[in-house]
Amino acid sequence: MDISIDITDGLARIAWDDGKMNAMNLVALAELAEAMDEAEAKAEALLLVGRPGAFCAGFDMADMLGGDPDIAIKLGLGGGTLARRIFGFAGPTVAICTGHAFTVGLLWLLASDTRVGEAGRFKLSMTEVKLGVPLEGWPLPLLAARVSPTALQAVAIQSKVYAPDEEAIRAGFLDEVVEAGQGEKRALEHLEGLRALPVESYGRTKLALRKEALAAMDAGLRR
Repeated sequence: MDISIDITDGLARIAWDDGKMNAMNLVALAELAEAMDEAEAKAEALLLVGRPGAFCAGFDMADMLGGDPDIAIKLGLGGGTLARRIFGFAGPTVAICTGHAFTVGLLWLLASDTRVGEAGRFKLSMTEVKLGVPLEGWPLPLLAARVSPTALQAVAIQSKVYAPDEEAIRAGFLDEVVEAGQGEKRALEHLEGLRALPVESYGRTKLALRKEALAAMDAGLRR
């Protein structure tokens, strides 16, 4: 997994690319955590970028289902901690979804303030229930905070699959969909507008609005 961070004029651009589906293992999560450390220390805004064809397809199934419960637990906690840090980042956060987004990848997308999707034959879904895994703990307050109430049951319980289109926007996965190759340009336009807002009032209001959800995520991650 190639993970990079570039901080320019207060904007941290964190990108990841494994050349395939951006499936996360423990090494990748540790490197992403280090990138977030740097972003939190040095940046006022955050841009999250996957690879063409895949924002993040979730955890590496070879590790998650490899028979070692400790690894599976560490993956879940690592992915959840990153989601919590994205959701609790005081400054503006924008994510570009240039492909598939499943499970923890979709949760990172939901944790971002503004989500720009690129059009394509891609799938977005919380697949846990379909895979026989109960969806419990820290993801639930994030889903409840960001997914439309009318879509929450289909998303969380029924593992509904969405495309990057108007239905995904109505469900709360994305804020808009642009043509392929236009995602980063549009994301930077959003960030320009968001960063024009007063920094302190943006951060305080955002964190106050998310206070209960963040506390519930913290409680879920401590279990």
